[in-house]
Amino acid sequence: MAGSRRPVYRAAYPAIWSPSAGRAAGGLVVGPASVVSITDSSDTTGSNHTVALPGTSIGQLLILLQASRANVAIGWPAGYTEFVGEGAASAVLDMAAAYRVADGLEGASITTTTSLSRSTATQVYLINNHNAALVPPEGGQASSSGYNPPGLDPSWDAAENPGAFGGTSGSNDLSGTFAVQSADLLSTLWIAWAGWDSAAGTGATSAPTNYGDYAEIDDASGGHAAMCSAIRLLTSP
Repeated sequence: MAGSRRPVYRAAYPAIWSPSAGRAAGGLVVGPASVVSITDSSDTTGSNHTVALPGTSIGQLLILLQASRANVAIGWPAGYTEFVGEGAASAVLDMAAAYRVADGLEGASITTTTSLSRSTATQVYLINNHNAALVPPEGGQASSSGYNPPGLDPSWDAAENPGAFGGTSGSNDLSGTFAVQSADLLSTLWIAWAGWDSAAGTGATSAPTNYGDYAEIDDASGGHAAMCSAIRLLTSP
């Protein structure tokens, strides 16, 4: 009708929900996995090893990487699930990994054990936006020369081979690769890690190509376990 005016509608409110704004259990944002912090612990001897933990929120993921000098069995307290075991053909070093989805009862530290009195080095990754409650982390390790983590083909994503850490090649080392599926199911957080006997003087020095956030524990005193790690976030094909 002549002279009439059509109402004009404009979006006045933000979207109530979108994949990037969704929430997972524990209030974590549904998005790509991200590393909140890395907490280091090390000791020089003993069969009981105190591992410091970061402060957590319910639903966050704790990943524990532990290297021990000599061929030992590594034990975890109740509530932690080992997903990478020892036994990668090294008489001078062992490595293992375990995870836990935080429930608010973690405390400030835990005690791990080794079957012999030996030194250990441990890194605790705190991770947001993971899918570990439904799809546990996966990983593997191998004896190596030059800290060359093995390729890994997780059940939910294409295989990844991190390439080698920088550093001097040596015989007293192990390396590993593990993967955490993101909460958005569209990406994977990859972590490459390596361990060595500091007496050998063959420490790694830098992350593999395309990996970042290089983190190392090495007291440089000789005869102790040392380790390093680095991360990469990849979108699933």
